[in-house]
Amino acid sequence: MDLGARSFVTVAVCAVLACVALGMRSSASIAQEKEMAQKKATGEPKLAEAYRFNTLGVAYMNQQRPADAQKYFEQALAADAELAVARLNRGVALRGQ
Repeated sequence: MDLGARSFVTVAVCAVLACVALGMRSSASIAQEKEMAQKKATGEPKLAEAYRFNTLGVAYMNQQRPADAQKYFEQALAADAELAVARLNRGVALRGQ
C-alpha cells in the first residue's frame, strides 16, 4: 500500500471513529438532559440568570477585579443557591482579594 492510500485509510478510520464517538451518549448525560428539560418545563428562569451572573463574575476575574467579581458570584448564588460553580468561583474571588 502506498503512502496516499494509507493516509486515506487512516483518515477514513478516524472519521468513522469520530462519528461513532459523537453518536454515543452516556446514560448520565441523558439523565442530565432530562433533568434540565424538566427544570425548564417547571419554569426555572433563575438558573439562566444565575449562569449569566456567574459569567459576568468570570469576566471580572479575567480583568483582575476580584472584588467586583465577588458581587456577581453572590448574585448568582442568590438566584440559584445550588450552583456549585458560582460557589467555587466566589471562593476564588475571595482568595484573590
